[in-house]
Amino acid sequence: MKPRKPRIMVVEDESLVALDIKTSLESLGYEVAAHASSGEEALQLAETSRPDLTLMDIVLQGPMDGVEAANRIWNRHKIPIVFLTAYSDADTLERAKNTGPFGYIVKPFEDKDLKAGIEIALQKYEQIKALMEDRNWLSLALKSVGDAVTAIDRDGRVTFLNPVAQSLTGWDEPSAIGKPLGEIFHIVRGQTGDRVDIPIEKAIVEGEIVSLPEDVSLVRKTGERVPVGDCISPMKTEDGQIVGGILIVQDHTHRRQAEEERERHTAELERSNKELSSFAAVVSHDLQEPLRKVIAFSDLLKDRVLLDDDMGLDYVKRVQNATQRMQQFIHSLLGYSRVASKAAKMGPVDLNEIVAETLSNLEIRIKETGARVETDRLPVLDADKFQMYQLFQNLIGNALKFHRKDAPPTVRVTSRPMPSGHWEIAVEDNGIGFDETQAERIFRPFERLHPQSAFEGHGMGLAICEKIVSQHGGSIRAKSAAGRGTTFFLTFPEKQTAKKTT
Repeated sequence: MKPRKPRIMVVEDESLVALDIKTSLESLGYEVAAHASSGEEALQLAETSRPDLTLMDIVLQGPMDGVEAANRIWNRHKIPIVFLTAYSDADTLERAKNTGPFGYIVKPFEDKDLKAGIEIALQKYEQIKALMEDRNWLSLALKSVGDAVTAIDRDGRVTFLNPVAQSLTGWDEPSAIGKPLGEIFHIVRGQTGDRVDIPIEKAIVEGEIVSLPEDVSLVRKTGERVPVGDCISPMKTEDGQIVGGILIVQDHTHRRQAEEERERHTAELERSNKELSSFAAVVSHDLQEPLRKVIAFSDLLKDRVLLDDDMGLDYVKRVQNATQRMQQFIHSLLGYSRVASKAAKMGPVDLNEIVAETLSNLEIRIKETGARVETDRLPVLDADKFQMYQLFQNLIGNALKFHRKDAPPTVRVTSRPMPSGHWEIAVEDNGIGFDETQAERIFRPFERLHPQSAFEGHGMGLAICEKIVSQHGGSIRAKSAAGRGTTFFLTFPEKQTAKKTT
């Protein structure tokens, strides 16, 4: 299939010159789409014949010269223009230059000059057309973006405003074009209302992507404030030349509302937890006094009243056992409430010293069970020393308590650094284990997997462990299988970034 010949419109008011040009064009392989002898006729023929290029004589008879005709044809139809000129005054040439012509051919000219001028103009037009298509595609894409997108030139003046940016600022694009960016995007601090300058120079001059600080608002044209977040980045050509910048602004209204709602719920939850912990502490404290009296009076009954009554002694012992269990339960509840309500006192804590102190405290139980306890070199963490002691006392104590009858307990305490800057501590035993489907349940207060008759306790130890680890910004999980032992994995940040109680 032969390529289509380029179609050329000739605008020339001298008929002989026009005929000569048409003959030259056809001999050079072009198709003459139309011939006009005036500017007005050229406008009509451009509409009906739609040529690929127009050869336009600058000086034409009639009220419309070639410069004005060329300008209208380009603005309406984007048909490239090549001016034909023999002589013209400086003002006319300046006007012709301002129309953005694709070339000049000086009369008289030879066929090779005509062909060169036309081919260069057509090639230039294809390049410009491709750029215009890219620009239109980019403009369409930016208009479809859900964020407010604004383009600025090197002087910081607005050159483009997508619909979201227009809606957000209250400015329409025609009114905003050419204005300083700071006039369209009036940014203030959320708390004080002080103006915040958009760092245009840092982005355009230094070529850096820059973000505004947190908690800022945009003052719309109506005066209404909208919480926003934004960044401005340099706009570069392929060779790295900075030609302007792109500002992207997000409306944070819903995000700010969600944050405020979350903060409100968090505050309510913290208050409820503190109230619950305080209530548990008060109740536990108030219960201890009558319990002490029950224990004291049962001792009196045992020693003085019922010495010769075996049944009475049995009843008294039952009362004493029940009150002792109640007292242990209250102590556990108090321990949990203290951890939950008391702020942790953070500082450098050597876990090697903590584990050594724990093992010393558990020395009798270790000897009684024939246990073997192995420890790796452990890290120094930013932690509450007393809570770390509670943590390892509970975990190692549980490992010694829940051991198999057919094998002495073996406990291993190991550690490893993690890529996230945390430490993982593992406490592993060879005890009775449990069904791993119960792994989450064991950390709930008062939850027990075994009956009281089999193992003493009130189901608060692991709940206290979970609360301690949570207060230190860490996590705890258990891996176990019935009859195969249990491993508790604890993660802690090496340094605390926030000291809070939940």
